[in-house]
Amino acid sequence: MSLKNQVRILVTVFVLLLLENGCKQRIVAHNKLINVYNGSQPYNAMMYLNRDHGSWGMIVRENTLNDTALIGIMKVPPGRLGKLFQVECFSDSIPFNYRPYKATKGKLVIEYFSSVY
Repeated sequence: MSLKNQVRILVTVFVLLLLENGCKQRIVAHNKLINVYNGSQPYNAMMYLNRDHGSWGMIVRENTLNDTALIGIMKVPPGRLGKLFQVECFSDSIPFNYRPYKATKGKLVIEYFSSVY
């Protein structure tokens, strides 16, 4: 293999490493938790986001509710875990409104996040 080909390969690998590292560094996240300790009572809070981030969403981390509850207008069935949603939106704060709907006991832990890619 000639020296010219070796240099091309090294340059190509270097550029690929830079591109991969650059993509990893552009992903920025801002995460916080909301704990609803008493699933039978309404709960309101303010979610503070990073206005510079272009999307935000919610993930259910813990759910011991005995029946369906509402977060805003979204129904959260008992035992549901995982991502509720992610949308594109530039905002510095958004209200969090929990309503028991049919739930009479249990706990709900929601992680909210804002991120930019």
